[in-house]
Amino acid sequence: MKSIFAILLTVVIVVVTAHPYSLQAPPSASNSPPSYYHYGCYTEGTQSRALTGPSWINYANMTLRDCARFCSQHAYFGLEFGGECYCGDGDQLAKGSFPSFPTDCTMTCGGDGPNGQACGGSKRLSLYGIGQNPPHSTPNRPADPPVTEVLPLGCWTDTDGSGRALTGDEAKSTVYMSVLRCGYFCLSLGFKIFGVEFGQECYCGNQVASTTVSAFAAECDMPCSGNKTEICGGHKRLSLYQWK
Repeated sequence: MKSIFAILLTVVIVVVTAHPYSLQAPPSASNSPPSYYHYGCYTEGTQSRALTGPSWINYANMTLRDCARFCSQHAYFGLEFGGECYCGDGDQLAKGSFPSFPTDCTMTCGGDGPNGQACGGSKRLSLYGIGQNPPHSTPNRPADPPVTEVLPLGCWTDTDGSGRALTGDEAKSTVYMSVLRCGYFCLSLGFKIFGVEFGQECYCGNQVASTTVSAFAAECDMPCSGNKTEICGGHKRLSLYQWK
């Protein structure tokens, strides 16, 4: 009997200590949610949470309004993975938190049903400001490398499927793609080389495939969907960059 109790106690200790979040009491339903403003979709920090204040988790019943209530005494709040709520203060997000593509934050809040509001995504935070009307500027991101840290590598060939020049992560946006947005996306995932293609595609990697060769600069001629003043590759052509 004693050994069974010891085993159960060990299991409880392991479960509690292994949980990476601070579980807080949910907000009172009687409290009206504060006004808030949506800043967009952000990556999590590389060394800590993007928002380092109190947190609350409820995958089954989380709503945007409940998270706003929970963080009403803070400057910012964010929702992640459909049921995680994080609060933050000050003017800075944690190191390594960058703007991401809106399509990365498409997980529905658990308490809103299948057609409810988005609550971030996997390692992606739907970021909001509390009571800002009009809002002040987006929180600073101290880890943002300056544009001078991006080294252009020119125009390169690319192919579909397994023959990709860069075989790491990838993203696509018909509305928001730009060189730096792709760069931040890849950097947040640990990739130092990135490329934009066909005006709307982003590819990441730490080395370029040996089958890829340099192409004429004129073959990378498609404007980025999110910044028409920039070139984002071409048809099977990759505008390649590297973080210094």
